[in-house]
Amino acid sequence: MRLKLLETYTKTQSYTMQKNKPMTDQAKYEYCQETAKILGKNDEIFVAVGERMCYIKEFKLYQPYWEGWGDYIMDLGEDSTKISRYMRIHKRFTMNGIPAETLKKIKYSKLVFILPMVKTKEEAEVWTELALQHPTNILNQMIAEKKTGLKITDCDHEGSYLLRHCEICKQKWKEYEGLTVEKIRGAIEYVLGNDITDEEAGEILKHL
Repeated sequence: MRLKLLETYTKTQSYTMQKNKPMTDQAKYEYCQETAKILGKNDEIFVAVGERMCYIKEFKLYQPYWEGWGDYIMDLGEDSTKISRYMRIHKRFTMNGIPAETLKKIKYSKLVFILPMVKTKEEAEVWTELALQHPTNILNQMIAEKKTGLKITDCDHEGSYLLRHCEICKQKWKEYEGLTVEKIRGAIEYVLGNDITDEEAGEILKHL
């Protein structure tokens, strides 16, 4: 029942609570401690946790028991990156009108995946709908197309390469498709008029 109440806690209630009934230092401490108890239990309550963490930071509920926000986060003993993601999900989705129940259907891991694509209310609505309809691999393709402005089906993949890794010397290098030692030797000989060995051509290939 306690977790269910946390899930239904809204931003509007948070502001009303702060404005109409200022919290005592003891109430602030208990709120911070209660949040700490549910933090990290599982990703199913990320909506409530993200909202509570934003509320704690915005109204500085960690004071006076913690000197600053960083001290409170450190005292939680949880991954600060995950806490930041919880808060960004709240700010970019919940505060842009996406219902908590909808976000829970999408799941935390997929929301993290599309999080960089969401800055506005319109983007929150668009990517929420896409996340409900498509698996992660399709979303990955959509994100790539959005960033490059090029449909994957229209790309000729001229920029593709193989990544080579030598287990002996531990060196890594890229080999672009169609580019071989023989082609490098021929190009050097044609342009510079110099003969080079296969080993020298191979070294050049490693650095391309």
